[in-house]
Amino acid sequence: MSRAIYVFLILPCLMACNPFVSKFDRTEPQASLERDEPVHLNNSLEWWYTTGHLTAEDGRVFGIEYVFFHFTTRSFKSSNYMVNFAVTDPQDTAFYYDYAYFNSKETPEAGVLPLDLKKGNYSFSGQDGNYALKGKMEREPIELALTTTPAREPVFQNGTGYEQYGELTTAGYYSFPRLDAKGYLVFNADTVRVSGQLWYDRQWNCGTNLIGGNTSWDWISVQFANTNEDLMVYRVEDRKAERVLYGGSFHKADGTEVFLQDGDVMMKPIAYWTSPETRRKYPVSWQVVVPMMGVDITVEAVFPNQELILTRMGFRFPYWEGMCTVSGSISGESRTGNAYLEMTNREKVR
Repeated sequence: MSRAIYVFLILPCLMACNPFVSKFDRTEPQASLERDEPVHLNNSLEWWYTTGHLTAEDGRVFGIEYVFFHFTTRSFKSSNYMVNFAVTDPQDTAFYYDYAYFNSKETPEAGVLPLDLKKGNYSFSGQDGNYALKGKMEREPIELALTTTPAREPVFQNGTGYEQYGELTTAGYYSFPRLDAKGYLVFNADTVRVSGQLWYDRQWNCGTNLIGGNTSWDWISVQFANTNEDLMVYRVEDRKAERVLYGGSFHKADGTEVFLQDGDVMMKPIAYWTSPETRRKYPVSWQVVVPMMGVDITVEAVFPNQELILTRMGFRFPYWEGMCTVSGSISGESRTGNAYLEMTNREKVR
């Protein structure tokens, strides 16, 4: 995704005055993998985001989130990076996560991917859906190594690879909704071979206007089972302007892309979970309706507590990112599937 932005934990006291430098953000008539896959120098905020369901050889299933951020703030005259890594284990109702922040005085070379944060044992390399991901948590005995190949063509959101979020920002955005992934997961001293499909989002030009301050972000990706259908929907709430924006995309079985605009999507919370630690109230079950496509589904967390709490300099930034299941219908025909849900900047329950 979010999609989704946890770098605000760096200087949350500056949220109201927008710590991100956006004057270097650029838009083009059409996004391209060759130009936009690598780091954008001095970009306000950008990310390379993977989530998905993996199945082990012994039949166990796991959810993973693995994401890199690069950003420029007013307070740092250097390149800033952050990586988040989380694993969901529904067998034991357990959730594990770690994160690392790096401030590099070396200017990243233009046009270069990989991202390699060696101090934190994290790397992301490759191009055009053919990626290699490696991560090793410091706070948990968990490691991940995956290689991916694209199972279908990338989706350039809105047709151009740029999404207009109302008056908030114009952000670059393309996705690989299905990346075939294989590799291994070291899980509590047990190395298991895993395979599955990841959803990959690439976004840039995001800054504080999209997520932060009085703005929250809810994002859902769905890979429907046994069909060639995928769905992404988002909900951006600007509490100051008292406005909610919706959008997304739907990949039809025949390969046609349908880009969803504000008014095409309905996302309705069904059930909530309140974090006992942060008092944030998260909708962990949603009804998603897209009338023009006949979509009426329920997206439900495999279990409620998939909250990450990132801390730095005495401040905390909590958000929810988790493994979900899908049930419902498309044009009256039954559908099931895998999903991931992200929710940021949720307000505390008083």
